[in-house]
Amino acid sequence: MFNNLQIMYAIINDKSKYLFEPPEYYPLNISTEGRQLKQLFGKDVLVRYGNVGDEWLWHLHMKVNDVCNAKCPFCIESENPIIKYDEDKYLKMAEKVLNEQYNAGILFSTSITGGEPLLFGKLDELLTITDKFNLFLTINTNGHYIKKNINVLNRHKIDFLNISMHSHIPSENNAVMGIKPLSIDELSWIKSNFNGLIRIQCVMMKGGVDTYDKMLEFMNYYKDIAYDFSFRNLIGVNESISESINKFTNEHRIDFRSILDEVYQNGELVVQEIQDYYIYETWNLNGFSTTFSYSNMDILLKSESIEDVHISREFILHPDSVYSSSWDKNNKLKIIYKQP
Repeated sequence: MFNNLQIMYAIINDKSKYLFEPPEYYPLNISTEGRQLKQLFGKDVLVRYGNVGDEWLWHLHMKVNDVCNAKCPFCIESENPIIKYDEDKYLKMAEKVLNEQYNAGILFSTSITGGEPLLFGKLDELLTITDKFNLFLTINTNGHYIKKNINVLNRHKIDFLNISMHSHIPSENNAVMGIKPLSIDELSWIKSNFNGLIRIQCVMMKGGVDTYDKMLEFMNYYKDIAYDFSFRNLIGVNESISESINKFTNEHRIDFRSILDEVYQNGELVVQEIQDYYIYETWNLNGFSTTFSYSNMDILLKSESIEDVHISREFILHPDSVYSSSWDKNNKLKIIYKQP
């Protein structure tokens, strides 16, 4: 079906129109149609129009560090050198960036991620800044520093803590993350004491959650903890970035499509969103709102290499306080913090 698809973006709410093939099959069709011109820091950017459901495209990823206590072999942070960035500079740039996107009318939500973001030393101050904008805010974490930071977290508006668990079987989870997984008792304490909601997120891979039935076991195991669930296919990286991560990904990637076929048979579709290089789906499944995401980084790299440089599909504030509209901070819009 994707073989003849001539769109790079779509929102599908009707199950009868659901698209089955994964994103690597659809052709590149770079276009500036459906985009509006905005200015950020005096530079032109082309972003999607704000139709209902498009708000997620007006998202800021705040990547606060490259440091993590876990050693997930599919994650680039596992190979990054430990660099101490200037956190005060990051705070100043964060406020500038939030103001720019807010004033441009393209700020709906933000996620704080890393590394392990709860290792960011100025988390309280950063959240004080995000509070000013009343954003939908999530924090991606492995959960090990939540209890230590619970008072800080509860002082601020945080909608979700997205806690990563890659299996409900402790030995499998430990084999992936390289750290002892949080127990049900520890997670129950977090749920009871955190003011927001808990999402359990999982990267599906061989040796972990790798079948539809095992996914249901995973959901049933954490059913008293999670408000909802998120599952993601294993994403590779370019070999020039990391040969070992690419090797692990190729060896552990599962047949994600076959799992989605069973989800289709048993779940109720809420939305399937196709956005250039990834597909993001939400289903009512097993009594929970459950999201599935899968992507093709080669599509993204090819898109960015040939499209209009002003096209911006996401915004990232990197740990070194560089603000860009690409995960490769040397592509697209790039703003470097300057001392006042």
